[in-house]
Amino acid sequence: MVSNEALLMNPERKNRTLLPATSEFLERKTATSRIQFLNDTFDRCKATANTSNPRSMILSGVAGVGKSQTIKRYLKRNSRYKEGYQTIVPVLAVDIPKKATVASLTAEIFRALTGAKVVTGRTDNIAKQIYGKLEKARVELIIFDESQHLLRGSGTTTQDNVDALKEIINELKIPIVLVGMPKTMELLKIKGKFEEEKQLESRCRKNHVLAPYGNNDAGWIEIIEFYQNALNCKANLEALSDAIYLATDGLFRNLSSLFLEAIEIAGSTEAINIKSLTEAYEEYRPQNPLTFNPFKLSAKQLDTEIMNYYGSEETSCTS
Repeated sequence: MVSNEALLMNPERKNRTLLPATSEFLERKTATSRIQFLNDTFDRCKATANTSNPRSMILSGVAGVGKSQTIKRYLKRNSRYKEGYQTIVPVLAVDIPKKATVASLTAEIFRALTGAKVVTGRTDNIAKQIYGKLEKARVELIIFDESQHLLRGSGTTTQDNVDALKEIINELKIPIVLVGMPKTMELLKIKGKFEEEKQLESRCRKNHVLAPYGNNDAGWIEIIEFYQNALNCKANLEALSDAIYLATDGLFRNLSSLFLEAIEIAGSTEAINIKSLTEAYEEYRPQNPLTFNPFKLSAKQLDTEIMNYYGSEETSCTS
């Protein structure tokens, strides 16, 4: 979406590329207190590897709230390294395929661990190889992204997927983190094939919901201050925080898109002002769910629209 929109802007430039200031902005990241909290939570799970009671968890949240960025940051802190000929993988990240089955899930774990593009062979043979490779690579935590894909209706496929995950926890003593959309929490209700088997719920003992910040939360103000300092802004972003919140729903993905467009509109040598933010909103969100542009409203109108759109609903990162 972003690259396509960037190509449409300033059409007189045939080979359209992002401005240097935009590229620099996209490389900058802010570490909020919430990110530190989640890093610590992942660390607690990781610390239980190779014990008799590995601690796993589910991290759920709506699209754009920052789940994937949280994973990337944690992987950067726990990157792979070499010991002789062996690659050590403290934390393994696996993207769960759509319409996941035990076979496709097993293949995806193998790809994530080895880098192989093509995986062939019987699922049970691949699983045996994975077990050996996970042990050699000294994997202490596996993060599964897009975990809602494990849910496959009311059939036995979901049950098989959950049983495959429980086997990793039980047999290899490796804790897992299941990251996905809110629906992911339904995995806790899935029972094993045998009545005496414990559910995944007993293994995921401390689960978290990653929700957008509320417009008055300290974390939201912290983010606004980050953008004020990171960008060449003439506009007072703190004074515009409610307008920015309405424009982005408080989601990191939308914030990035909004300011990307603002930089491109203002240009590398110009400061971002209310005019460029107003135009940026139209660029990044052409199909406006609000039916108005937040940057065209007065403070009183913003207060009214915030209440109309969000009500008194509170948003927070909860356990």
